[in-house]
Amino acid sequence: MKRFFSVKLMTLTFTFVAILMACSSFSAASGQGVSETPMVESLNKLVGERFGVGSSMLFHHAQVNAVYPGEGSNMHREFDALQAAGVKWVRCNFVWNEMEPGSTEGNWGFDGRDLGGGLHPNSDLVVDLAHAHGIKILGILGATPAWANGNNWASVPPTNPTGPGGTPDSKFMEAWREYVTTVCERYKGRVDAWEIWNEENTLNTWLLTQPANPTLDQYVDSYVQLLEPTWQAIRAVDPQVKIVMGGVAGLGRDPLEPQGDVDYYYIEACLQRGAAAYLDAIAYHPYGEVCGWSHPEESRCRSIVQDLRQLISQYSPGKPIEMWITEFGWRGYDQGTKASQAKYILRDLINYADNSEVGPDMVFSYKLWDEGGAPEEYFGLLNNDFSSKPAYNYYKCFEQVFGPTVSFNPDYISCSCSRPDTLEAHYFQRKDGSIALAFWKRDGAGDTFTLNINRPSFEDPLRVDPLTGSSSPIPGTSRDPSGNITVSDVPVGDTPVIITAKALDPMAYIYSVTPLYAFQGNQIGAEIIGSGFSSGATVRLDGNGTVINATGVQLISPDHIKCDFNLAGAPLGVFDLVVRNPGGDETRLQGNFRVTSPLFHITSVTPNSGASNSTVSITDLKGKGFLSGATVRLEGNGTIINATGVNVVSSSKITCSFNLSGAQAATYTLIVRNPGGSEARLRCFNVTASTPPPCGTGGITAMIMMGMLCLVGSGGLFARRLIRRSGEE
Repeated sequence: MKRFFSVKLMTLTFTFVAILMACSSFSAASGQGVSETPMVESLNKLVGERFGVGSSMLFHHAQVNAVYPGEGSNMHREFDALQAAGVKWVRCNFVWNEMEPGSTEGNWGFDGRDLGGGLHPNSDLVVDLAHAHGIKILGILGATPAWANGNNWASVPPTNPTGPGGTPDSKFMEAWREYVTTVCERYKGRVDAWEIWNEENTLNTWLLTQPANPTLDQYVDSYVQLLEPTWQAIRAVDPQVKIVMGGVAGLGRDPLEPQGDVDYYYIEACLQRGAAAYLDAIAYHPYGEVCGWSHPEESRCRSIVQDLRQLISQYSPGKPIEMWITEFGWRGYDQGTKASQAKYILRDLINYADNSEVGPDMVFSYKLWDEGGAPEEYFGLLNNDFSSKPAYNYYKCFEQVFGPTVSFNPDYISCSCSRPDTLEAHYFQRKDGSIALAFWKRDGAGDTFTLNINRPSFEDPLRVDPLTGSSSPIPGTSRDPSGNITVSDVPVGDTPVIITAKALDPMAYIYSVTPLYAFQGNQIGAEIIGSGFSSGATVRLDGNGTVINATGVQLISPDHIKCDFNLAGAPLGVFDLVVRNPGGDETRLQGNFRVTSPLFHITSVTPNSGASNSTVSITDLKGKGFLSGATVRLEGNGTIINATGVNVVSSSKITCSFNLSGAQAATYTLIVRNPGGSEARLRCFNVTASTPPPCGTGGITAMIMMGMLCLVGSGGLFARRLIRRSGEE
């Protein structure tokens, strides 16, 4: 994000000297328990409720001030524009360095009063206007005032290791807790989710000044160390609000490989350290997949979402964690790029809205309006004078047409063209059975397609103009003797063709199911909300090569079904929910239900370190879901160290021993494996050198080799420039 934290961008050159140092130590989470609420719920939402727009500096825009002169009414104008476009969420700052910026703590600004230095934050008005316009808020917590990080830039976190032994200064951490508590208490029930920092995998917004040459691992450690106290402070105030990982730039990849392909190093490193225990959602900014190329790559976008979901599930098998995209976008600064911006944003929105492969749970377009004149500011949907770009109208059309729908996979709709391998086809349904469809060619090559709707219960389809939102009949529409519809030779290229068809009669439709997930082996009761359900309807779960038929199906009303599912022997994974009426009318809600393993995780280990060539007795390996017969091991540096004398004292405690003979000094991942194969991991155990390294030439050579291996293994040193790339992330 370009103006996140309101830190003036400056050109800085960071020269990292490759020095030889041991791998950083990390203290395991102290184990305050894992938040089991709120659970994943986005799949029960209509499409429009899963999308929002960012306006990071929103709380500055209430009045004229020295920093942003002339913006007196812009906050009101922004909310009016958001509401007019049908936007349901806004993402904006509640940053510490501008809400409590003074030389001493306690000088809070919430209501637009002058805090000095041209700062007039007015978060109260942001929250008031958001609720008046029916818009939910994703608030960003972060950015440190200079008095709370040793007189450094706002990008230096309070976990900067300035205290004794390289630990965070306790007074800075306590001040951070107070900030989080103060803001969350003030806006409890009015801010719907909190995002913890922003792009913390870049030097622009997360900068360590200690040690002099920090490793990538130390950057990860310092962020994860911030999560636990933040989670504790938020949960003490609000047990239900969502807690979201700060959206990582790109895909969380190694910053030394800015042109590299998909690399989830940063996200996985955080998960290895137990970050999932303190989060309800992981977030990333996929500029690399939508802006790094000449056009969107839809299939790649979808595969990345699936890869990240799979990665997250490995480290949080019993706690469903959502996948959020808190920034994406395209620049539009002249006639040509504004046209491309509009059609590419619409393609991305529709692609991410389609849950046929389980899309992201929340998606935020980066910027509402072009606040300044720099190229990075042209990501807005509106021009600097608040006039509409085509992208704003396309976004508005998306909300109007697809907002009141859910994605589905109908068996009565088909589409054909000369190059079907490059055709994108996405299907959505409203509560009354009406349909909204979108088609385009990924390669942009001109083509025509034929659409078949093999059901007579629709009015003739209409084509929607995304620029104006108006609808018109489609040439080439015909019906067979049974009333089935064919639309022939529809021109299609790289701009979405949007087609709607109104249902003549109500059709079966599923809106939501409760619960959204259940543990493997359990028997559960489920409630299904929708429309068009008939007496004698059957219900099933369909996925992973398995069909699970519901029992005890009760039709409470045409909009409400109750039933039971026995999940004994059910495979882990995502299932479609299917309701079938007598006569064969069937409706399917894709990817809506998960079968997951019981809560199983590691929270801490005591002791959490041992010297190489020693034997360490683990007296308290804490966690949840440990089963009799579990095994324990350490993994790191290509080495596996199996524990001996494993004793599962209870489902939350294990004792064992590790023989560290020959183990290299490093930080290792602790793994508990239950019978049946499920594993819990926490990167938390440090093996220290048993004797000082030799000082002779041979010793130096060995140290150099070891240091090089450490750098390769950790992904290298952070070496990221401060100014946002103009499109490669």
